[in-house]
Amino acid sequence: MASRGSGALPSGRTQQTLETFQSVTGCTDRAGAAEFLRRHSFDLSRAVDAYFAMSSRDQKVMQQPRRTPPSHSSYGNISAVSASYGSSSRGRAAAKARADDRYRQISETFEAYAQRDGPSSAPGDAGREGDGAIEVAGLERLAEDLGVGLDDVFFLVFAFFCECAEQGRITKEEFTRGMDRSGVCTAAALREVVPQIRARLSEDKALARQVYSYAFTYSLDVGQKALPLDLCVAYWRLLLCESEFPLMTEWYDFIEEEHRKRASALSKDPWIMLFDFMHAQRSSVSLDDYDEDGAWPLVIDEFVDWARRRRKEKERERAELEGSAQL
Repeated sequence: MASRGSGALPSGRTQQTLETFQSVTGCTDRAGAAEFLRRHSFDLSRAVDAYFAMSSRDQKVMQQPRRTPPSHSSYGNISAVSASYGSSSRGRAAAKARADDRYRQISETFEAYAQRDGPSSAPGDAGREGDGAIEVAGLERLAEDLGVGLDDVFFLVFAFFCECAEQGRITKEEFTRGMDRSGVCTAAALREVVPQIRARLSEDKALARQVYSYAFTYSLDVGQKALPLDLCVAYWRLLLCESEFPLMTEWYDFIEEEHRKRASALSKDPWIMLFDFMHAQRSSVSLDDYDEDGAWPLVIDEFVDWARRRRKEKERERAELEGSAQL
């Protein structure tokens, strides 16, 4: 039996966890994946979360035979402009001037859509954190200027970039962060990058998973711990398109025909694991390789069992029809 040293691979049921982790993350280094799982106690959900929280560069570093501690990078931001100018005082001054100009443009863009008719807009309070925000009317005008609807997936990604705390409202700090991470300063420039931001969801699996996870928390009402199924379905249609994830068609049927009978909402763990499951089964819809003893939540086990039974019933009905036609 293999030892549990850093280079040894797991055996038994943990083998399935390893294979699932590799399938979900695309991590091709088996030993590296096993070591990463061990560091997270073979908790698949926790390990996958940790993997996708890393930058793509750090994910590549993790797969190298001789690993070094990853350098935690983040989205490019305004303060990073300074790094391109070396240590000279002239370079630092130029960097600060550029950053100040970007902040000014972003601030002006925010003011063009912000609402300042609340209690915090009293004389002398201008400029304080929390004074004013882009709310529904401002968001509608912004959407019109960007040429997209408020229900477009772009706005969900932008809210993620902003780290918005609540729906239908963007504070100045949040807006500045979102524009910064989008790499733009004005609404006109933001309109130009809308297609690229949308495309990143398909091209960048780590970003897609982060946005998907964020959508759950972002949509909860105060005190809620589970997302109503109607909202779940709306987000799935936005983030897990049937054209890319064929099993979603059967998943919707399962939710309507079976799951709604005993539940009206979904908690976060099965929400996240559905994303991982659909990615793992993206190129294989047969479900023949699904392991009931794996690390998937109960609702996914129930879905697979239901889908297999329904497929057999349809095959039997088809065979009976073909038999009748031959008589």
